[in-house]
Amino acid sequence: MKYVDLNYLKELSRNNNAFVVKIINGFMDQVSDAVPDMEQQVAGKDWEGLYSLLHRLKPSLEIMGVHVLKSTIVAIEDSISTETNMDSIYASIEKIKDTLKDVVVELEVEREILTNELAFHKKELQV
Repeated sequence: MKYVDLNYLKELSRNNNAFVVKIINGFMDQVSDAVPDMEQQVAGKDWEGLYSLLHRLKPSLEIMGVHVLKSTIVAIEDSISTETNMDSIYASIEKIKDTLKDVVVELEVEREILTNELAFHKKELQV
C-alpha cells in the first residue's frame, strides 16, 4: 500500500523539486522527533501532550498526502477530549508509528528520485 501522495505539494510548489525535497526533509525531521515523543507521552499517560503533538502533526500529514492516518488521529483526539475509549489509544498509536515508518521509507525513495531529477536538470543546463 502506498501512503504518500505528493501531488498537492508538487502543485503548491509549481513542481519545484528543490522546494519539495526541502519540505520532505522537514517532515522527516518532524516525524523522527514525534515518534519517540509519542511513545513517551503514551507511556507517561500525558494525554494533553499527545493531543497537542498529534494536532501539530495533522497539517504536515495533509501536505504530504498521508490521508490514511487522519481518522485514527481524530479518533485519538476525540478519546482524549471526552476521556472515553482511552484503552484504544495504545493500539492506535502503534498503527500511527507503523504507518509513519512506511511513510518515511516512501519519502526516502521520493526524495532520491527528486534529487536525481534536480541533478540531471542541472547537468542539462551546463551543457
